Amino acid sequence: MAKNKKTDDHGWDVGGRRREEDPDIQFLRLKARKARPAKALLWAILVALLIVIYLLQNPVAQNVDIPAVDYNPAGKQAAYKLTEIWLKDNPLGKNAVITSWDGYKETTYKDGDKTIPVYRHDLTVESSLGWWTVRTTIRTDSNSLLGYPSATRKSLPSNATPNGNITWPGTLSDATASDALTRLLTQWGQAYVGHDADMLTTIVKDPDTRIKYRPLRLSDKAQATVDKGRYLDRGDVDKDENMSDRAVFRVNIELPEDQTATSTDPDLQSDADMDSDGSDRGATDSSTLSYDVVVADPDGSPSIVAWGAPGDGPNLKDYQNRKGRQ
Repeated sequence: MAKNKKTDDHGWDVGGRRREEDPDIQFLRLKARKARPAKALLWAILVALLIVIYLLQNPVAQNVDIPAVDYNPAGKQAAYKLTEIWLKDNPLGKNAVITSWDGYKETTYKDGDKTIPVYRHDLTVESSLGWWTVRTTIRTDSNSLLGYPSATRKSLPSNATPNGNITWPGTLSDATASDALTRLLTQWGQAYVGHDADMLTTIVKDPDTRIKYRPLRLSDKAQATVDKGRYLDRGDVDKDENMSDRAVFRVNIELPEDQTATSTDPDLQSDADMDSDGSDRGATDSSTLSYDVVVADPDGSPSIVAWGAPGDGPNLKDYQNRKGRQ
């Protein structure tokens, strides 16, 4: 048997004892453990601040329902078409054309015991006899015409005057057409009485590219001139300067004498080209047409947004001359 190994520890097993760690190291470790929660809290505060700053600079968009603009309400196309057919017989004078659609109202019509829902559409018509408001009633169940359209002569404001002394009620101050704006208005005048629908649509620059504007198809050799204009009291108004970003200008369009006959638009022609007296069915007594034309941003990048009867400029609404999606 092996003899027990002698040790000189005198009974004390010093070999199994752990050496004590350096007090300085113990202090540093204790300090590090205590610092961890504070460090984590500091990082959490920093992240929260970054999130708050981001949200302030990039607010979350609110979920707002934006109403869709209806460029083609029920019966609008039918009202246009049926009114054009009615105008073929010259009830309002020769060369009658629809210049704008002015809105509609949903109502009902009594037919005995039956109640028929209908839409009453208001349209502005220009003819050799002047300007008219035509009301066309369309049945909602069949898109057919109810009776005949009614027409009233479009009255001008009591203080409307001829071109030599143009005034518009409720306007701000005189507006002077720049060279660029004069060029735009004369191009519009020539295109509006011409035959090129694409050219007219391009000049108007409607923000809705689905819209196509129809010219009068009277002459491709017309000359247009621009009379004085006025700033309208609407849109972005500068009260100090008495100006705004909307202005109305009077545009006169002169047609050649040999081209004042009926429109070549097939939708506006009758079966017979001549009246009973042998004269052209669409010939006009005057070779000059006048319009109030509303311009957006007249002093910057001008664009044409509406046109209508002389004197009616302050009442014209932006893009009211849209016929609808083509």
